Order: sequence, then structure tokens, then C-alpha cells
Amino acid sequence: MGVDVGSKSGIHDIIMELAAEGVGVIVVSDDLPELMRVCDRILVMRNGAVVAERRVEAGSETEIMRIVSESAS
Repeated sequence: MGVDVGSKSGIHDIIMELAAEGVGVIVVSDDLPELMRVCDRILVMRNGAVVAERRVEAGSETEIMRIVSESAS
């Protein structure tokens, strides 16, 4: 079950407020543009193991999608 579009913006606001206060927030999503907006670091996992980690400002959606595709092979 997903989150409706109207609620998503409010949830993102709460995540950003908590992060600004220094609270660690874990976001799990298959929506890469969403992750790029609300996260400062993205970890790619495969079979329960972290296969890559990128800081959002140092990576691009294209690079992260390449990593996801490679780790799926």
C-alpha cells in the first residue's frame, strides 16, 4: 500500500524538519527522485547487504540507477 500524493508532501516536510533538528531518519522507497529530494545519503541494498553508498550532492540519479542495475545482475 502506498501513500497518497497529498500526504506525501506533508510527510516530506516532517522528514526535513526532523533532519534539521539532527534526528536521523531512514526513508525506504523505490522512487529515486523522491529519495534525491529528501535524503542526504542513499544506500543501495541487494539481498540484505549494502552494495553502494552515495551522498546525494556527490552523485546523480543516472549514477545511482547504474549502481542499482549492476547490483541486480
